[in-house]
Amino acid sequence: MTTSERMIEILRHSLGLDMHGRGRMYRSYYCLPIDFESTDRSCIREMVAAGLMKEGNTLNEGKDQYFYVTDAGRAAAVKDVKPLRITPGQQRYRDFLNFDGSMTFIEFVKWQQRRERNVLARSCHTQPTPTMKRKGSTWDYSENC
Repeated sequence: MTTSERMIEILRHSLGLDMHGRGRMYRSYYCLPIDFESTDRSCIREMVAAGLMKEGNTLNEGKDQYFYVTDAGRAAAVKDVKPLRITPGQQRYRDFLNFDGSMTFIEFVKWQQRRERNVLARSCHTQPTPTMKRKGSTWDYSENC
């Protein structure tokens, strides 16, 4: 049996993933009204028959039913997940969110730029040479890089 696009969407939703299959799996169920006949119900019936989901308990006086994702369903939900492509700006913002400091975003960006300049300066020369110019209390490495 091939899994349709809608089946994959239902599995990902049941697991708490986004539509691309990314995120953290924080649940493993899908609740569906029993008396409501829809394409979701037919998809879930096919997935139960294929072993991707299993039937669970009914609730709300028998009006709704849970369906649980099996290990095979988990594997199918994340089978064709492509790696996330992010821009340099998005990566910078993620770095800011992961940074454990008390800076605003703009302060973080300026701090990061200063840090990158210092790393570049250290990679050019580790000690001042006679050809370097002194700027205030620091050495100007830009001419020798």
